[in-house]
Amino acid sequence: MNSNDVLKLLIQIDNTSSRTAKEDLLREHIGDELVRQVVTIAYDPFITFGITPPEPPTTPGTRSFGGDDPQPWIMLHQLSKRELTGNAAKIAVERMLADLDGQSAALLWRMLRKDLRCGITEKTINTVLPGTVPTFDVMLSKPFEAKRVKAWPVAVEPKLDGLRALCIVKDGTGKFFSRVGNHFPALDHLGPGQVSMVQAAWETAKREQSTSRLVEVYYKLLGGDAGPSLALDSEITAGSFNKTSGDVKRKSEQAKDSVINLFDALPAKQMLATDTPEIKIPFKIRRGFAQWVRGFAPKDHPIVMTDLRTAKSVEEIEAIYDEHRAAGLEGAMVKPFDASYVKKKGFLWMKMKNESTEDLRVVGAFEGEGKYVGSLGGLIVDRAGVQVRVGGGFSDAQRREIWDDFLGPVEKQARVLGRLIEVEYHEVTPDGSLRHPRFVRWRDDKDEQLKVAA
Repeated sequence: MNSNDVLKLLIQIDNTSSRTAKEDLLREHIGDELVRQVVTIAYDPFITFGITPPEPPTTPGTRSFGGDDPQPWIMLHQLSKRELTGNAAKIAVERMLADLDGQSAALLWRMLRKDLRCGITEKTINTVLPGTVPTFDVMLSKPFEAKRVKAWPVAVEPKLDGLRALCIVKDGTGKFFSRVGNHFPALDHLGPGQVSMVQAAWETAKREQSTSRLVEVYYKLLGGDAGPSLALDSEITAGSFNKTSGDVKRKSEQAKDSVINLFDALPAKQMLATDTPEIKIPFKIRRGFAQWVRGFAPKDHPIVMTDLRTAKSVEEIEAIYDEHRAAGLEGAMVKPFDASYVKKKGFLWMKMKNESTEDLRVVGAFEGEGKYVGSLGGLIVDRAGVQVRVGGGFSDAQRREIWDDFLGPVEKQARVLGRLIEVEYHEVTPDGSLRHPRFVRWRDDKDEQLKVAA
C-alpha cells in the first residue's frame, strides 16, 4: 500500500459506525508495513513532533509515499528527536506537504496532528496491535479499617481533591496518564520538566553510585545502564476537582495552572510490565527516592511532595485526618511504610473520607420541577440492579447542559448515558437504594470500560 491507499482505508474506517467493524478493517490491513507505521506514529504518546502542522496547500504536489520512502520518515524522525525545531521545522513540514499529492499530504498532516480522524481509540489500536499504547494498573485504596493496620507507625498523607495521574518518563519524553491508562494531552507541557528532573537525577546517581549503597539503588530504579526512565505517581490539582478534571481532560488546550503533587516513584519498566502485579520495593524506600528525585526539578517546574506525617496509633491517624479536613482537604490516606506497590485495589492503602460515596453508572435522567422545569431534575444510576434517582449536587449550569445532552442526538446522549458518576449518600436503605444521594462529579478517570486494552 502507499499513502493514498492508507488514507482511503482511514476514510473507510471512519464511515463504519460499528467499533468491531472498525477493528476488523484495521486488523485486515495491519500487516501492511505502512499501515503499521502510520498507526504507531499517530497513537504512541511517546512519539511527538513539537509542531502544529500547517494545513496542506490548496495546490497539491504529485508525490505519494510508502513505508520504504525515506524522505517523510527522516523528517518525522528529526522532528520527534527535536533535531528539527522552530522555524526550520515549520519550513521542512511546509515543503514536504507541498511536494505530496492531496491524499498523501492529508495523511501526513493527520500523522503530524496525531489524529487519524477515523473514529478509532487507543483501546481499538491495542486490540489490533498490542503494545502500541502503554498500559498499566495503579495501586488503589479501600476505606479505612483500623483492624487492617498490621504494624506501627504508618504514613498518613492528605487525600487531595484532584486527579490521579501517572507520569511515565522514558526515551527522553514524559507523558501523563489516567488511572485507567488514558493519555492526558493537556499535561504535555509538564513533560519536559519531568524529563529534565529524571535526567538530572539519573546523571547524579550514575556519577555517585560508587559512593553510597542507597544511591546505587536509586540508579537502578532510574533505569540504570539502559538510560533514564521512571514512573511518577501523583495527584494533579488546579483549584477544585471539577476544574482540575475539566482542564486536564481537554485535548486542545494545556492545563497551565496544574500542580503535580508527587507521592510515589517506581521503575518505569516494572510499572509498564503487565506480568508484574507487585513491585516489591517498600513504600519507605520509594517515598525517600521520590523526594530525592524531586530535588532535581527545574526551578520553575510545578511539582511538590505531598505532606507526610507519621502516626503511631489510630487516635493519631484520626487527629491528622481532622487537621486535613479542617484545612479544607478531602481526607487522609494511610499507608504502611513496609508495603510493596501492588497494582490493584486493596487495604494496603486506606482512605479516610467524611462521607460515603460510590461510583455508579448513569442509565437515565429525569426532568426537574418548579424552577427546574425544562432542565435536569436528576440522573438515574444503577446500583446492583436498583435504580437510584440522584437529584442533588448539580449546579444550574450543569442541569441545563446535561439535560440538553440527554435530549439531543445519540452522540450527545453519550455524554450522559453510560458514564460513571460519584454519588455521595448518608446510608444504604434496606432495599439497596441510597438515602439522600447527591451528585459529586463525573468519574471517567475511574471507568474501567474506558481503560486502554493491554
